[in-house]
Amino acid sequence: MIWIKKTSLIFICVLLISGCQSHYTVDYGHSSLYSKQDLKQAVKIILKEFNTWNGCSLRHLQYLGDKKAKNELKYCRSLKKKDYQEAVVFSSSFHTSKDVEGGFESHEEYTDWQWFLARTKHGKWELLTWGYA
Repeated sequence: MIWIKKTSLIFICVLLISGCQSHYTVDYGHSSLYSKQDLKQAVKIILKEFNTWNGCSLRHLQYLGDKKAKNELKYCRSLKKKDYQEAVVFSSSFHTSKDVEGGFESHEEYTDWQWFLARTKHGKWELLTWGYA
């Protein structure tokens, strides 16, 4: 009888822990400008910011392609008045909970939320801005 209680308790704990994980997908697409590792580094920075948003669950991240990256480089330079050499733009979708913070509506699905990152010649990616473009 004790064995059944312990097994049940362990099973419940595993379910609770796995239920708290955020399940999202990342689409790196195809890039002739950046390696997958370059794009993974950018995603890591996006996730670091996103994970500070209480009440938001990430669903999907997608690299918007080399053409978008090239087109947005000038915009990225204008944001911080830096001579960035490279830029990437990702789109995301996420869901908000009842207790969401940060000015988001509760129980909403946000789609095409964009993330703009840039870097200098030998620098690291910097997250410059995010939101609806």
